[in-house]
Amino acid sequence: MDNLTHTLTGVLLVRAGLGRLTPRSTWIAVTAANLPDIDSVVGLWSIDYLNYHRHLTHSFLAVPIVAFAALVIVESVTRLVRP
Repeated sequence: MDNLTHTLTGVLLVRAGLGRLTPRSTWIAVTAANLPDIDSVVGLWSIDYLNYHRHLTHSFLAVPIVAFAALVIVESVTRLVRP
């Protein structure tokens, strides 16, 4: 999937009911949906892009780490924007 599809999936999950959990749930869901594709950055420096894409960041072991990272990123940006 491309990142537009990831973003739309995050938004639709919020619209389906996850939006009641927190006021920033849309930003958290969109960030969490797109964050596993951070392994695409490896493709900029390495020819082994296809060996690592959808490898560790798309595993079940990375789910809690990616979810926590999305929460930290959104909370940090929110604190910077609204001091």
